[in-house]
Amino acid sequence: MNKRAMALVVLAAASIGCVRVDSGGAGVLWTITGGTQKGVFSEGLHIVAPWNRMVVYDVRAQDRLEQMQMLTNNGLTVGLEVSVRFRPMISDVPKLHAEIGPAYYDKILKPILRSVTRDVIGQYTPEEVYRSCAWRSRTSSRWSSARSR
Repeated sequence: MNKRAMALVVLAAASIGCVRVDSGGAGVLWTITGGTQKGVFSEGLHIVAPWNRMVVYDVRAQDRLEQMQMLTNNGLTVGLEVSVRFRPMISDVPKLHAEIGPAYYDKILKPILRSVTRDVIGQYTPEEVYRSCAWRSRTSSRWSSARSR
């Protein structure tokens, strides 16, 4: 085998075992012999054996907008848009991976958001909900601009 072919084989073999963790990411390594490892892999290129897996989590602040239909205290339905901001703690990413997995928003956060919203909205009449939401939407933009100063 000539040198060029050998270099291609080595390059191909090395690229199979490389995982890139982009900025704002945290990698969790799962090994065939030890399961989820406790360490967190930061940004950069990491060599991972082909029989192991690395899952990369986005640890930056994330926003999700959920549209919901909720019942008020008099049994009428109101439509809501609820926004939630979250981010996983870097040190807890291995535990998050082992206990819940990459779909943690759909498995844990979204049901909690819906449950809490249902509990809160169920205490008010539709008029109180819309009055409160109109007030909050006017003040939240002021609050955000005041915090950024």
